[in-house]
Amino acid sequence: MAAVLSTILALLSGLLGAVIGGLIAGRYSKEGSLEGARIATAHAEDLFQKERELRQGERRAQIYRAFLDEMRLNTQNVGERLGASYVRLLTGAWLFAQGDLRLLSTETARKLTGVYGRIQQFNDGAAKWDPIITGSTGGVIDNEARSLKQLMQEGIETLEKEH
Repeated sequence: MAAVLSTILALLSGLLGAVIGGLIAGRYSKEGSLEGARIATAHAEDLFQKERELRQGERRAQIYRAFLDEMRLNTQNVGERLGASYVRLLTGAWLFAQGDLRLLSTETARKLTGVYGRIQQFNDGAAKWDPIITGSTGGVIDNEARSLKQLMQEGIETLEKEH
């Protein structure tokens, strides 16, 4: 009977030791897993942030290029045919950049907003101008074109300075 009791006691102590050892190992394993998950999450967030910054930089460069190209072309077009006929100026860059002006500096965004507001006014006036109906030579539109050309040149300078 002593041998059976001794065997049962040995089994129970082994079982208790295994349970306690498993709990201890499980606890440290869980803490290690949580720490590993925190590290992996922080690393993934860092990578996503770098990717966002890279994409924003690419988008910013695209916006600058679109505005510069369009305003250079508009500057040429606005001064070519004064008094004869009026070509509507391009506004595609404005549409392209909508929602992403926040990527530009405050000064540049404000300057471009003013320039494109004036371009829209010019386009509206040019669309309505008809020498037969209005009986005018377009002097008002010519003056608007000259001041707009100066404003666009300033916008180009601002973009070149910042970019």
